[in-house]
Amino acid sequence: MNHNQASVSSNTQEDVDEITQQIRALQSSQNDLSRSIRNLQVRAARIQNQKAAVSLIPSDVLSMIFEECRQLNPQWSGVLFLLHQSPVEVRLSHVSSRWREVALTSPSLW
Repeated sequence: MNHNQASVSSNTQEDVDEITQQIRALQSSQNDLSRSIRNLQVRAARIQNQKAAVSLIPSDVLSMIFEECRQLNPQWSGVLFLLHQSPVEVRLSHVSSRWREVALTSPSLW
């Protein structure tokens, strides 16, 4: 390989390395933007949920509703276990962060 060929090969490798670095930087930017989009979507969903009528139910009333749900069919707990489903208390606590807070602060559920 003569000097010109070696120089072209070296320049080509430098170009490949530079483009590889640019690709990594762009992928990192894309990941950051995707994360920002997800965060904005979560915030938008929370704002929309706060407008829902069910969000206006006072916590003490919500707790009583949870207790009624739990007491409706206690015999179903064995069936739910066989169907590999969570008990109603757990399912209620997974609806939203507020419902989780209300459920966890309701000793009668646990």
